Amino acid sequence: RLTLWLKQAASAGMSLSRSLSAPGDEEAVLAYIEAFRRGVPCDDEANIARGVCGRICQGDVTHPVECFRRLTNNPDKPFSWVVGSDALSKMVGLPPVKLLRMVGFEKDWIQAKLDRGRKFRLAVFPAAEATLASWDGIFELVSKGFPPRVAEGILVHRELLQKTPMPEFEAMLGVKFLEVDLAGKEHPKFLDVARMEALEIITAAHARAFLYHMMGLNEHFDGGGVTKDSAGRKFFSEYLTANVEVESIPGFHWIELDVSHLEDFE
Repeated sequence: RLTLWLKQAASAGMSLSRSLSAPGDEEAVLAYIEAFRRGVPCDDEANIARGVCGRICQGDVTHPVECFRRLTNNPDKPFSWVVGSDALSKMVGLPPVKLLRMVGFEKDWIQAKLDRGRKFRLAVFPAAEATLASWDGIFELVSKGFPPRVAEGILVHRELLQKTPMPEFEAMLGVKFLEVDLAGKEHPKFLDVARMEALEIITAAHARAFLYHMMGLNEHFDGGGVTKDSAGRKFFSEYLTANVEVESIPGFHWIELDVSHLEDFE
């Protein structure tokens, strides 16, 4: 069984050891699924999802083996974003599209996925090993999850990455990261590990693009360890965990989400 332990490390004003939730089991997961399907939050919200964490995933349901085999579809991405019991408790009873907004998905990105026939699911499973998504947490994972050439090329720009708005980096490279990300490797400026290693010089803009494409740091990410939408509203603590095959997670379950339109996005 996966157990919860967060790497102990200090960060500016926030510790990486913030807890997702107390360790749970499949019984806790099934209890949460029942509460979610009823759509009526319990009086004691902290108990609805105790011991459970989750993430929202998308994929092509006609190819479930490829698209829903791992926490994140792309096996080249070593990490997946997850939220803890505080987030899952507050998700009960809300329209699915609002859940996507609250965890930081961009409206244009969601629409692009819907246009391609993608479906959304909420993955729920017993609390897992995770790292708080602060800048310190991101840099720790970069140092451990990518080859030295890539990690060093990113970490040397720590200060610039933290203080420079993402649009400035986009302007430096002459692209919109969202458009590049949606095109994937077919776009010549999509930066994955191989393309980063091939660069003669890794600039701060390259580093920020890589973090967008390979770790999911979109324009809403500010290093605060909390999900945020396009209006700047903050919602839940957010974490990163290993991108593993879902069959390897004891007590793992999917909840189908009906995200067929964006009327409820705001």
